[in-house]
Amino acid sequence: MTTQHLPFYSAPAFTVTVRVILAVAGGYAAATAVSLLLAAGSDVSGRQEIAFIRMVFFLAWTVYIIWIFAINNHVKAFITALAINAVAWGLVWSGVAS
Repeated sequence: MTTQHLPFYSAPAFTVTVRVILAVAGGYAAATAVSLLLAAGSDVSGRQEIAFIRMVFFLAWTVYIIWIFAINNHVKAFITALAINAVAWGLVWSGVAS
C-alpha cells in the first residue's frame, strides 16, 4: 500500500497557518489603513476621535478576519488580502483623505 503525499501548499496545516497569518497581520494592516482614512476625513477631535478610531479599527479587523476565512480557496484568500491592503494603503499614501 502506497501513501500519497500532498504538496506542502495543499496540506491542511499549511492552509490554516496561511489563513491565520493573513487574518492577523493582513487584517491589522488593513484595519490600520481604514481607520487612518476615516480619522483623517472626520471632524471629531480629542477623546471622541480616539474612541472613533478604535471602534473603526476593531470593526474593520473583525470584518477582514471573517472575510478571509469565508473564502473557499486559500489562493483567492491570499490575493484578496493583498488587494485589500494594496488599495487601502495606496489611498493612505496618496493623501486622499488629507
